[in-house]
Amino acid sequence: MRYASCSTQTVSAYRAGVELGEGLKALAPEVVVLFFTIHYLPQAHELLGGLRDRLDGRCLVVGCSADGIYAGQDVANVGACALGINSQGRARFSAALEREVGRAPKAVAEKAGLRAQSGLAGPASTALVFADGVTTDGVRLVEGLRRAFTVPFFGALAADDHAFAHAAVSVNGEVAEDAVAVLAIGGPVPFRLGAASGWCPVGNTGHITACDETCIKTINNRKAVQFFSEQVGFGFGTTDLGTLPLAEFFGDDPDDFALRSVRHLDADAGAMELFGRIQCGARVQVCVASVADILMGVNAAIDSLRGNGFSPKAVMLISCAGRKWRLPESGREELERVRRLLGDIPLIGMPSFGEISPFRRPDGDYSTVQFHNVTLVVCALGA
Repeated sequence: MRYASCSTQTVSAYRAGVELGEGLKALAPEVVVLFFTIHYLPQAHELLGGLRDRLDGRCLVVGCSADGIYAGQDVANVGACALGINSQGRARFSAALEREVGRAPKAVAEKAGLRAQSGLAGPASTALVFADGVTTDGVRLVEGLRRAFTVPFFGALAADDHAFAHAAVSVNGEVAEDAVAVLAIGGPVPFRLGAASGWCPVGNTGHITACDETCIKTINNRKAVQFFSEQVGFGFGTTDLGTLPLAEFFGDDPDDFALRSVRHLDADAGAMELFGRIQCGARVQVCVASVADILMGVNAAIDSLRGNGFSPKAVMLISCAGRKWRLPESGREELERVRRLLGDIPLIGMPSFGEISPFRRPDGDYSTVQFHNVTLVVCALGA
């Protein structure tokens, strides 16, 4: 397995694509994963066109819009980054894009996953998924993908710089909003997935007492915004969107939970809309994190990759935009820590509106894949 990464901050979409293609051409990649900032969205076809022109259109390109990029040694608010993979014929790659994922995320995600997997001519080893983070219910999305895949998979909700207005995914030359893209990977692909956040529950637990899919109306029969404010000791407002999540507990184990961030407030009703649904009756708790806590989450995600002689040769980072918004240097601290822990290897990353991953247990097995917020997902690829 061979890998290469490159990035650009060129404003012109086509020229930026050309630069990425030139950076990957020597690798002759079989597949390219592409992250691009929302700046390019109106001309995303040109970005993809320039990339594919330099690669002679012979490789598969899958990607999405992001709230900035992690590229090489730095972070950028405008630009694009790409990771090329050449398995020397050992792996198989197949991708599918399905539209209107916001209307029926579970069914549409399952359809995309099955379509992608059907092109492998064999079982999948893992999968990478991107979906519109503005329209999609991340929990329903993952439920559909779990129907399509029995192997660990990972991915992100595409983002758009805190605007919550437009986000897109792409497969080859096709770019679409309100869509899901799935890359299925088969064959002997050495990979490991690690995930962690650093956010910790505080205050009292509560139960969702009124909700409608992703909209939480009341917790413990109190307006949801009021419950949040009481737990953190200050008035929850729009500046806290994406950075103060709810932990949804799945059982009696206090460490068995997933995080759900708020993306919209209804101040009059005291309700809040999340990036993924929480069922009525679910036990929840507000979570907070300091900068030190967030960076300890990086250590935990990387530590979970280790063992049995696995040596990362390339890495993809999916980091919640909420982490970027909380860090003083907009995520540079996170990237520097990953570099320090993994070394100078090909790397791309993106701040997302939601993360998809299992947790890797100490025994090397993976938990059930879940939808997360304010979480760092690391996919390490080996030789």
